[in-house]
Amino acid sequence: MTHGMTVTIDRFTSSDVDVIAELHAVAWRHAYRGIVGDAYLDGDLEADRRSVWMARCADPSFGPGWLARRDREPVGFISLQRAAE
Repeated sequence: MTHGMTVTIDRFTSSDVDVIAELHAVAWRHAYRGIVGDAYLDGDLEADRRSVWMARCADPSFGPGWLARRDREPVGFISLQRAAE
């Protein structure tokens, strides 16, 4: 166990979109390399993810999300989405 680190988890808002897009792009590059084309993963994935998250944050039917920070540095996020009916 690491002592002295502070982890916070707060509900994210549209002002966090750039951070979420960057985290999302990093995760996709790690998880989908060899599955999704390199051109897509090595392209401007942050801009792609930013547009997705801007739309999601603007959509009142999209569920809430939370952003985790360790010592104020973003380290992860989670969001909820209603199931399609």
